[in-house]
Amino acid sequence: MSAPLREFARAARDVRPGRMAAMSRLPVFFALEGRRALVAGDSPAAAWKAELLSAAGANVHVYAACACDELLSLIVGPPRGAVRLHRRKWSPIDLAGCALAIGDCDNETDAEAFATRSRHHLLRSSRGQR
Repeated sequence: MSAPLREFARAARDVRPGRMAAMSRLPVFFALEGRRALVAGDSPAAAWKAELLSAAGANVHVYAACACDELLSLIVGPPRGAVRLHRRKWSPIDLAGCALAIGDCDNETDAEAFATRSRHHLLRSSRGQR
């Protein structure tokens, strides 16, 4: 490699932003316009997830026994799709009609229970739509 090219490569490394960190899940994109989505959780992270779904046009149902300020603010001014707060914990029956369900769980046990119930319901629903 020539000296000018080495200098350019070194300068490019110095100004290049850091790469994305490792992720536990791959982000995917769904067509959610007018479709029902569920968010279970009461934290600022749950509010962020609900906001993303609303921005995609989903009708978002948030299940939170004690909503944080970010959730309350989002309900008043969602970016696109409506956001409705249900002041209680989610139950499997709440998954009816959902295109997507996202859980903001406090521990692995709750996360696994949410994932299992959601997968079961969403797979059963998708088979019925064929």
